[in-house]
Amino acid sequence: MCKAIEDYGLKQRQEGIKEGIVESIKKFIKKGKLSHEEIAENFDISVEEVRRLAAQAI
Repeated sequence: MCKAIEDYGLKQRQEGIKEGIVESIKKFIKKGKLSHEEIAENFDISVEEVRRLAAQAI
């Protein structure tokens, strides 16, 4: 039971980190100072993912 709770907590933390990264990427997109390619390179994600997030941020 304890292992299950630890695993759940780890999953929650990982999701929280991912949400924080996504919000940071959206802020960079809104500022418009970096290209989608530069954002993708800096956050180590695909350009397609940056474009998807850009569409959501509008």
